[in-house]
Amino acid sequence: MRYKLPVLLLLGLLMLVACNKSGDGPKIVGKWHLAGVQGVAYEFKPDGTFTADIKLGVLKNVISGKYSSTEKDLTMTATDINMTSTDPDTQAKIDAGKQLIASQLNKPITVALAWKSDDEFTMSNTSGWLSMGAGPVPFRRAKG
Repeated sequence: MRYKLPVLLLLGLLMLVACNKSGDGPKIVGKWHLAGVQGVAYEFKPDGTFTADIKLGVLKNVISGKYSSTEKDLTMTATDINMTSTDPDTQAKIDAGKQLIASQLNKPITVALAWKSDDEFTMSNTSGWLSMGAGPVPFRRAKG
């Protein structure tokens, strides 16, 4: 597997957040997949809640929370996170980091959105722990 634990943790932190669409422009409400990566899905609901479901190798992460957005930015607040692994060593690292994971709950994170179409956008960091060198992250609307 070409993903290392820090990358998985960064994706997990990204999943801690969600967004609510207001105003005109592309609608974020719906199901989205991280472009080019199997196993990463977000669902943004009309009521301003979200769920992120990430399955990468031995790691499974389910995050839920609240979101708000404009056409140019997204603010996500994770209210629950459940990270597990089928690998005992990885699960031990998750267990050791539960206090860090819990410390990220209920903290809003804002990211920049750049819409390519109604069915594709990129997410870039504008604040907080997401500034760990991650470039724009592409998402595509799930079909069907």
